Amino acid sequence: MATQDLDIRINESAKRFELEAGGEMAYIDFAWHRDLLVLLFVYVPIPFRGKGYSSRLIEFAMQFAREKKVKVTVYCSYINRYLRLHPEHQDLLVEG
Repeated sequence: MATQDLDIRINESAKRFELEAGGEMAYIDFAWHRDLLVLLFVYVPIPFRGKGYSSRLIEFAMQFAREKKVKVTVYCSYINRYLRLHPEHQDLLVEG
């Protein structure tokens, strides 16, 4: 199954961006601090690692922030590394 065929949803009660595949859940945990979106942690189940799931989730989270007109701070080293390689998102970032 290609990652572009998978739907990502926002689970507000669990504070997660979620992507379900093969009966398992990949997700980014997030929090709000005033008007700041805080990305805490990305998790992808082992069978789905290396297939673009985390990239899809991160891109979704950044688009969500852009649409909501909020800044983002990141506490996850994986997400930080991804964003360093994608300068198109630098305008959304603040130091954490």
